[in-house]
Amino acid sequence: MTDTPNAPDPALVDPAPATVSARKRAANRANAQRSTGPRTAAGKAHSALNALVHGVLSRRMVLPDEDPAEFAAFADQWRAHLAPGSPVEDYLVVQIIGVAWRLARVAGAEAAILRRRPQRTVLAELLAEEGRAGSGPREDDSGIVEFPADALANISRYETHLERRFIRLLRELEHAQAVRARQPVHSVDSE
Repeated sequence: MTDTPNAPDPALVDPAPATVSARKRAANRANAQRSTGPRTAAGKAHSALNALVHGVLSRRMVLPDEDPAEFAAFADQWRAHLAPGSPVEDYLVVQIIGVAWRLARVAGAEAAILRRRPQRTVLAELLAEEGRAGSGPREDDSGIVEFPADALANISRYETHLERRFIRLLRELEHAQAVRARQPVHSVDSE
């Protein structure tokens, strides 16, 4: 057999995928019929939060560990301060309240990343089982846990995004209120 310059090395080529037997395929189908996901309202509500990590960009305004009464007081305070006078202004105020509430979560999310020490052993074991042992938190001899740099960088990026959106919404509200009052717009200075 002659070697061709473009032929792949046989040692690097994956073997052909094994075909699944008819018996295994039937068992897989039967299992799939029994696995239909959550059926109760409580189960569906719980599974809806499976991907929730820090909540900074959550679609839910009030997370399960937050107090709805505290959010209502927060929203009332902002609404009183911003005093919307039209449906457009009301929409902008609702958006501003949502962004401000999410910005308040940022400090908590940063703190949560830094204090995940009780979970480090379980997480390290799970990552090792998946062959990703080096991608989780690491503990040095002093007991200080290091998390991947991207965890805090992501939170910082989300915070910057929310701050920019907050400023943009305030400008839009100020403009809408000035148009309603037929006054010149004095916009918030950008950074």
